Amino acid sequence: MRRSIILSLALILGAGLSNSRAESGSELAELIVNFKAKTAEAELVARAGKDPKGAPDVIQQLDRSLQSISGWPLRVKQLTSGGGVLAALDTRAVLARVTSDLGAQPGVESVRVEAKQTEKQLYARPAEMVVRFAPGSPESAMFRPRLGSGLPDTPSAWIADRSKALSVPLEGGASGENELRLYVAWESVTRSAMESLEQSPLIDYVEVNRVLIPYDAR
Repeated sequence: MRRSIILSLALILGAGLSNSRAESGSELAELIVNFKAKTAEAELVARAGKDPKGAPDVIQQLDRSLQSISGWPLRVKQLTSGGGVLAALDTRAVLARVTSDLGAQPGVESVRVEAKQTEKQLYARPAEMVVRFAPGSPESAMFRPRLGSGLPDTPSAWIADRSKALSVPLEGGASGENELRLYVAWESVTRSAMESLEQSPLIDYVEVNRVLIPYDAR
C-alpha cells in the first residue's frame, strides 16, 4: 500500500488551523486519506498546497466532504506529500452529541465527562462519561432488576439501547449505585469511518497513520 510522508514542517496550514486543531487535543485516531485524481476534493488539496493563506477556507470544505463521505466528524490537520490529507476524528463533537442524548434520557440526573491524559499530556486517553440516575426513578430500577417493568432490565441493556439509537458504539457498565461509566469505542468508530471512506468512489486509499499512534506502556 502506498504511503504518504506528512509535511509537518514544510507545510503549515495557517496559524488558526494549527492552534485550533493540532493543539486542541480533541482528536485521537488519525487517518491518511488520498482522493482520486480529478475529483473536486483532490483539486481542493492542490489549491491549499499552492495558496497556504487561503488554506483554512479550503480545509473547511474538505472537512465537510470527509464528514459527508464517512458519516463521522473528521477534521483535516495537515496535507500530505502524496496529495492527500491527514485527518482526525473530532472526538469532542462526538462526545457532545452523545452526552446531549444521554442527558435527555428519562431518569438521568446528570452526565459528567472525565477526560484522561497521559503523564506528559501529549495524547488524550479516551474520556469517560459518568451518567447518574435520579434515586427512586423508574430507570434506577435497572440497578435492581425487576421482571415485567417494561424498561431495560440491566445497565448493559440500557447502554446497548443508547448505542443503537445513536449509532455510536458505547461500552462500559455500572460503577456504583445509580451510576454508569461509559466510553465511546473509538477503535470501532475509526473502523467504521475507514470502511465508509474505502467504499467511496472519491477516495483512492485510506490508512491509519500508524507512525503517530501513541504508545501506552500499560
